Amino acid sequence: MEQALVWAWDGRPWPDFPARDDVWNDGPNWRFGHWLNGRSGLIELRDVLQDLCAKAGVSIETQHLNGLIEGYSLDRVSSFAAAIAPLSTAFDFHIREAESGLVALSFASGLTQALHAETALQGSLTKSQALLDKSPSGLSLSYISSDFSYQPAVTSHLPNARDGQLLVHTSLPLVLSEGQARIIAKRTFEHLLDLNSCSVSFSPFHGSALETGDAVMFQDQAWTIERLEDEGLQRQVTLGGPRSARAPSVLNVPDAGVQATIAALSELILIDGPLPADATGPGLLAAVAGAPWGGAAPIEVGPSPASLRRRAVAEAPAGVGRLLSNLPAGSFAHWSQVDELHLYMPNATLSSVDPETVVAGENRLLVQNADGWEVIGWQQADLIGQEEWRLSGLLRGQSGSPLRMAETGALVILLTADLVSIPMASEEVGIELNWRAGESELQAFTFRGRASLPWRVGHLKAEPRSGGVHVSWTDRGPEFKNNWMVEDPVAASQFDVRTVRSGIETQHPAQSEAHFSVAAGSADQIRVAKIGADQRRGEWVSIPLSSP
Repeated sequence: MEQALVWAWDGRPWPDFPARDDVWNDGPNWRFGHWLNGRSGLIELRDVLQDLCAKAGVSIETQHLNGLIEGYSLDRVSSFAAAIAPLSTAFDFHIREAESGLVALSFASGLTQALHAETALQGSLTKSQALLDKSPSGLSLSYISSDFSYQPAVTSHLPNARDGQLLVHTSLPLVLSEGQARIIAKRTFEHLLDLNSCSVSFSPFHGSALETGDAVMFQDQAWTIERLEDEGLQRQVTLGGPRSARAPSVLNVPDAGVQATIAALSELILIDGPLPADATGPGLLAAVAGAPWGGAAPIEVGPSPASLRRRAVAEAPAGVGRLLSNLPAGSFAHWSQVDELHLYMPNATLSSVDPETVVAGENRLLVQNADGWEVIGWQQADLIGQEEWRLSGLLRGQSGSPLRMAETGALVILLTADLVSIPMASEEVGIELNWRAGESELQAFTFRGRASLPWRVGHLKAEPRSGGVHVSWTDRGPEFKNNWMVEDPVAASQFDVRTVRSGIETQHPAQSEAHFSVAAGSADQIRVAKIGADQRRGEWVSIPLSSP
């Protein structure tokens, strides 16, 4: 043979497929399909049983059995019954005698018939139950590991592990994966708890087709016939069990196992910018990300690496991405149908919403620029590649954030509840502190309290009038609610107004009104900034002047 091609070999990795049914929903079909994955190097259960019977000098029917074995060890001379006992335990089958000889049947192959209690001879039903005070608390199973070069291994099923003296120990000379061993240990333990039996007598013609080993229904439970005795005009049936209904144990989908915990090196991004509306004082936002996410990450801060103290906890990873193209400086507080955000955002699902929803505060993200972080809202989100998005219908410069150009590669962070709001003391403004989130690298960061800076004024305009120019603007800030039913603040704001003529700037007394008059020819330009309660200035806004 010059060439051989493998057919029905699935490209998905074994045993993730078929074990990971959270990823691939066709995993359960593996038991019934013709995939080669997980079957190469295996031998059929019926062939092993036929071989053992041949060595014992008996014949057996095995056409009712299905199953694959990776390895089976017999290290000593034993009886035929002792040799097949491990196989019967693992694959849940039994052997009964028939006219043609021995027959191997699976307990899950179906019930032969039902025994009706009303047809039993009166007073013949007796039941026995295993003593509850001697019930085992768990089971330990020794086996040959297929995961670790066929070395001896042990697994345990300990649902009620309280007393080590009640732990049952058993072993199987079978090659098993850890997942298969756990399944068998659990099933064997459950069978130990079901060591109940009952005896009932019928007329000699009732159930004449029954044989020892048959599975029957009696009083709405599945039982196994352990013994049949004909005594005169009655047939006594001894039932063992009851056996819980279970799927065939052959070709079980492998257990997914315990996922390895990989400690992710968390990425900590500190955002000295706009804060949530419910913030009551100075603070910053922290975005913590990591792939894979290693769980809740404590955020520590201190003046030195040796004095770090927990300040907050990040319970979930933040949505962190990067720009894939430049974002130009756009128009402040206007819908932009020209600007688009082209970004890479892994492990996130972005959605499209109507304009009213964006204005109400949904669909927000932060884009880093040279002067801080700009808050941008978006209407339309389009997935254009693997984890690549195009956002359009942008609302720029929200929450008083600086509207600037952002270059390719700039950080983009989704403004969601996964960001951690960290209050800061006024004494910490301007102080360099050391920060760390989980196992992230230590970083130095100086908090400037940008969130408490006054917002830039809006709608700055200059109107020529007789004898000069009248300049006006609109006061803005978080104190002005986006709701007509809420009154504006009573306290007057203060504004720093400066005029520029031939490159020389002149500062004027602080203004409490949102307008200012400039004499004709006295200035070429005017600059306005709002003054905060701490006397810090907000972003400067300027406009050229022209005389009438």
